[in-house]
Amino acid sequence: MRRFLLITVAVALLAALASCTPEGVGDPCEPESCPPLYNDLGEVVPGECGWETTEVYLEHFSLQCRTRVCMVFRAGDLWEPYCTRRCGPGAAIKGCGAKYKCTEVVTGTTIGAGCYCVHEEQLNLEIGSADMDKINACK
Repeated sequence: MRRFLLITVAVALLAALASCTPEGVGDPCEPESCPPLYNDLGEVVPGECGWETTEVYLEHFSLQCRTRVCMVFRAGDLWEPYCTRRCGPGAAIKGCGAKYKCTEVVTGTTIGAGCYCVHEEQLNLEIGSADMDKINACK
């Protein structure tokens, strides 16, 4: 009976851990620096960021994030910066958990190039889309 109870508890713990989003992914963060926002006269607007909707910004070594990476991904009115981490080939943890997809966000040989966890609502998940190609690049 005792062995059955231990096995039941172990299975329950494993199931709970498998369903969790990796620690820290999706937590809110605020980058330490950002590109300036300019008004119609070409003047810098103090205290405002000039994120572009096509831009991806990764701030490594962010002390606000347990993952140590703060990301602005295709900034818009609905999306705030959030903590992310590397995923996919070569990463310590391959997957991203519920509601996040492992996506290639920086290509080439630049510092930080690779795959990161991105909220699925920020991606075009239609077959054949550029985002799906970037997801497949991380498998």
